[in-house]
Amino acid sequence: MKKFIKYIFVLISLGLFLNLCILGFKTKYFNVNEISIKGKNEIIKNDIVQKLNSIKGKNLIYINSKKLEKNLKYDPRVESVDIKKIYPDKLVIEINEKTPYVFIRNNDKFHLADKNLVIYGNIDEIQNVDIPIVNNDTNTKLEDFKTILSKIEYEELYKSISEIRKNGVYYEVVLKDGVIIRTDKLVEEKKYETSFKLYKKLKDQQAMEYIDIRYKDVNVKLIGTLNVAPKIEPEVVEVLVKKPAVTKSVETKNKKQ
Repeated sequence: MKKFIKYIFVLISLGLFLNLCILGFKTKYFNVNEISIKGKNEIIKNDIVQKLNSIKGKNLIYINSKKLEKNLKYDPRVESVDIKKIYPDKLVIEINEKTPYVFIRNNDKFHLADKNLVIYGNIDEIQNVDIPIVNNDTNTKLEDFKTILSKIEYEELYKSISEIRKNGVYYEVVLKDGVIIRTDKLVEEKKYETSFKLYKKLKDQQAMEYIDIRYKDVNVKLIGTLNVAPKIEPEVVEVLVKKPAVTKSVETKNKKQ
C-alpha cells in the first residue's frame, strides 16, 4: 500500500512539473532578454551582436547551442565559440579570435593571415600587434612564402623579422635592424636557427648587409666591403667571434646543397 501511495505521489509530482514546464515554455519568462558577448576584439564582438539580434525574444530553452556555435564559426576571424545558457533569460557567448601570424601586403593593402597564410581579416581589425609582413606585391604564390615560413620555427628569429619578400630568384627575410637573410624554399629549418645565432654573435662586431644561407656554407656580406666575406660555417661561431673583423673580401665559389 505504501509503495502504491508513493508511486501515485511520484506521478502527481511529475505531472505538476511537466505542466509547469509547458506553462513556462508558453510564457515570456524564458525569452532571451540579455546576450553577453565575451572576447578581446571589439570589432568582432560588435559584428557578432548584429548577427544575434534576431535571437532576442526567443525562448532560451529552444535555442540550439550547437547550431548557433556552428553558425558563428563561419566567421573566418573566429577560432572557437563557447555558449552558455543562464536561465531564465540570459545567453553568454565567449568568442576566441584567431591570432594573426603575419600581415600579407598586396597592392598596398594589408590583411591578417594565420600560420597557413589563410587571409581572414583586415589590418584595421586589430591593434598593437608586432608581426612580420609578407610582401606579396610581386604576386608570388602564397604557397611559396608558406614553405619558407614553415621552416622558421625558431621563435627568436620569428620575432626579429620585419618583412619577407621575393627578390628575383631568391627570397629575403628582412630583420628589424635592416639586415637581410637571403634564402630559398630548399633551406632547412635548422639552417635558419644556426644562422640567426651566427648573426647575433657577429652583429656587434661589424655591421652586416646580408647573410646568404642558400648554400652549404653561410656567406656574410659586411657593410663597406665590395664582395662577400669568407664562407662561414654556423657550427664554428664560437671560434669566429674571437677573430678580428674581416677587412679583406674573398670571392667564394659556392655550390648548391
